Amino acid sequence: MIIEKLHVWSHGKLKDLELEFSPFLNVIYGENEAGKSTLQNFIMTMLYGPLRRDIKQKRYEDDVLLKKPWNGERWGGTIRFRLDNGEIYEVVRDFGKRTVNVYDEFGNDITTKFSRTRNGDSNFAEELLGVDKAIFKDTVFISQNMVDSISNRESLRDRIQAIVSTGSEDISSKFAVEKLENTLNKIGTPYALSKPLGSYINKLNELEDELEKSKKAFREILEKLEELQNLRSELTELTEKEKNLEYAGLIVSRNDLEEKIKEVEETQKKIDMLTHILREKEIVEINEEDFQAAVALNAKRAELSEHLRKLKEDLGEYQEQMRKLESNLPAYADKVSEFIEKLEEMYKELQIEKSSLESIEDQIKALSKDKKELSKTLSEVSRFETVSEEEVNELLESETRKKYYEEWKRAKQEKIESTKLQIELLERSRYSKRRNSLALLVLGTLIGISPVFGAPTITVLIGGLLIIAALLYLTGAPKAEEINNMRKEVSKLREELEPMSFQDKSKELLHRFNVASKDEFLEKYRKFKSVSGKLDLINQDVERLQKRQDETISKIRLHIETVKDIFSKIGLEFDDSEDESKMEERIEKITSSIDIAIKDLKSVLEAKKSLESIRGQITKLEDEAERVKNNLRKTEDELSRILRKYSVESFEGLKKAYDEYTKASDEISELNKLKAKRSALLGDKSLEDYKNELEELKQEIERVKGDHTYIRLSKEEIKANLKEVRGRIVQLREQIKMNEGRVEILEKSYKPIQEIEEAIAEVKEKVNELKMCREALEIAKETLIEAERDFTKDFVRVLNEKISPVVKMVTGKYSDIRVDDDLDVNVRDPEHKIFAKCDYLSRGAIDQIYFILKVVIAEMLTRNYESLPLIIDDIFANYDPQRLENGLKLLVELSSRSQIIFFTCHKNQFDKLKEIATVKKCQIINEDIGGFKIMKVICGEF
Repeated sequence: MIIEKLHVWSHGKLKDLELEFSPFLNVIYGENEAGKSTLQNFIMTMLYGPLRRDIKQKRYEDDVLLKKPWNGERWGGTIRFRLDNGEIYEVVRDFGKRTVNVYDEFGNDITTKFSRTRNGDSNFAEELLGVDKAIFKDTVFISQNMVDSISNRESLRDRIQAIVSTGSEDISSKFAVEKLENTLNKIGTPYALSKPLGSYINKLNELEDELEKSKKAFREILEKLEELQNLRSELTELTEKEKNLEYAGLIVSRNDLEEKIKEVEETQKKIDMLTHILREKEIVEINEEDFQAAVALNAKRAELSEHLRKLKEDLGEYQEQMRKLESNLPAYADKVSEFIEKLEEMYKELQIEKSSLESIEDQIKALSKDKKELSKTLSEVSRFETVSEEEVNELLESETRKKYYEEWKRAKQEKIESTKLQIELLERSRYSKRRNSLALLVLGTLIGISPVFGAPTITVLIGGLLIIAALLYLTGAPKAEEINNMRKEVSKLREELEPMSFQDKSKELLHRFNVASKDEFLEKYRKFKSVSGKLDLINQDVERLQKRQDETISKIRLHIETVKDIFSKIGLEFDDSEDESKMEERIEKITSSIDIAIKDLKSVLEAKKSLESIRGQITKLEDEAERVKNNLRKTEDELSRILRKYSVESFEGLKKAYDEYTKASDEISELNKLKAKRSALLGDKSLEDYKNELEELKQEIERVKGDHTYIRLSKEEIKANLKEVRGRIVQLREQIKMNEGRVEILEKSYKPIQEIEEAIAEVKEKVNELKMCREALEIAKETLIEAERDFTKDFVRVLNEKISPVVKMVTGKYSDIRVDDDLDVNVRDPEHKIFAKCDYLSRGAIDQIYFILKVVIAEMLTRNYESLPLIIDDIFANYDPQRLENGLKLLVELSSRSQIIFFTCHKNQFDKLKEIATVKKCQIINEDIGGFKIMKVICGEF
């Protein structure tokens, strides 16, 4: 894969940046904060998208969201790249709209040919390049931050092992083993109570303790049941005694009640005799309370009548005011609030549209001025209008076409060597996987048949899983057919190595347009394209603004018609004879009329509110008058009741009868004493009530029918005995309730012994199964560790063959580097000729070795897929001068096999690379674009 061109619309601090890249070495120099990291982030985002891939929702990556423009500029850009097979693709992404389009070299939109990720983004990069986002990032990007992140020298080994196993620094090669260890940890040990095995053993101990407690509770339940039986027998005896005492109490109460009834009847006879004497004298007995009540009711009646008269006078005044206001209100009074609200809304809308119209006119004037200046500039380079894109591309590519052919030929040769090496590794991997699969198959078979010899049945499942794992491991082994196909591919590549020719048409193009050099041609052509593009944008903006102007004027006309309609409804005349071209004056005139109309409408609204207030007062007065009438009616009814009671026609007649009654004092005094005695005997009850009560007592005595054991006791003795018996009954019932509650608690906490014993047996079986499962997982873990170790040995052997020559070139000192089976880096001491661990080297040497390992492993990991460029960011900051020169020479050397984009903020490194390229007689192209100094290095002798 080669990145040919990119265009940044807007991303972070980058604005309208267009860059073209050489297929070899590209050096980009910029000061700190110039946007180098932003440019790297743009390349990554253009290929794999701005959205997070670990969730379904469309959420931006955090590092991408920070680059979103604040001023609403178009966020995104384009990128064009070429694959190893010569196919060219161009990608257009709009980060803000979350859209992406993929075009082939003929301009066809082929976006739908690629699958979608879970968040809906196109998966074209992974399908074309053969690597996902994580591997692309760890393979393509190499930065100083990545090297500095090694906190100590021991972490170098872990990073190498992660890259060898998975292709990514973020995924450890120990992942599978850690999964097994996690499973073992989840099962736990007999002493880890929070884990299943320890939990079940602890549960077994708890069940045994529970069994002993249940036996003890059963014995206590039997004791409490016996005590309950004794208490209930005593309660039955006391209940019978209580019944006999109650019977005796009923007999005594009956006798007392018969004596009271007899005395009341004798008193009533005397009262009747005195009452007869008073009637013969025509004296009416008037109750003092009735007379005083009549006096108060008569005074209240007079007061209510006067209040009612005043209320009627006030009501008449308010009704006259209401009639006057109703006659003065206009016909549209019910809609006055609606008219005010609509007019105020139209006033605001007209002011807004007026401001919008003024703003549009100012923008059109400014754009017209810019258009005039750009048209003048365009006339100077107008002859470049006839230049086609094909002619420009021919000019740009003429110098590198021959180099492309040589690069293509070299890539084919390297592909042949890489495929031959892959065939060798596949044959070794095939043999290793067949051997490990056989071991897992034998182990699974032995565990699977172990129940025949008394092992738990769960081992059959474990054995089956190991057999399935063996079969899956075997199916992952390389097929013979795959290896044969790779051999055929090598033969086909050899047949394709044929020379190609090309023609240089650039001189004819320069002569036709009368320019001296390619740079002059490109400068004028780009100037023409830039100016014409800006003019097109200005014309589009003017057309858009004029459309907005017409829409705004239409809205204003609609608002004016709405206002005129309201004016006609309220009877207000409005002269709208102004010229429509003077829209601002029309708006000013009608807004003034709106102010006047709103003031008039508000005065009508105030009158309407006053009318509503008067209506409310009338309603209150009518309600008050109705209430006074009701009170007056009730007062007269109550007074009439008292008058009817004493058979008089009026209050004056009642007063006269009362005066006569007060003169007959002796007879009345005796009569009152008898009545007082009768009242004392009866209390709150009537004579009939006592007779009914006596009848009920007789029925109750008949119902109870107790014995006569306590019939001779006095009433006080019966009460004392009942109190003592009932107290003891309460005590017994409380004791019975407490014992029943205790038995209930014991029964709830009591668990059947047989049930506990069955649970103990079940838990014991579970403990045995977990122990067997733990043993099987330990065996599987050891087997997987052994299988991974075999794969690492094969990979490390090929790695050692490639790394030493590169290390010698960069360090200038160490010529023999070895990575052992444990992925520890060992260096041969050139003085003592012995290997020593990399830990003893300086920090600078470790940084160099890690960088070289990263490059070599990246080449090995992508040899079966699309070749990828290397994007390197300031990794030589801590190098001494000699190591820096060696490292820069390595970049030039690597660019013959892969495209390299090298970012630096160090001017000396930029100049040193230029010096090295000059010595090697490489072609150098320098450009200043968007705050960056860019150097393209093309060497033709690799």
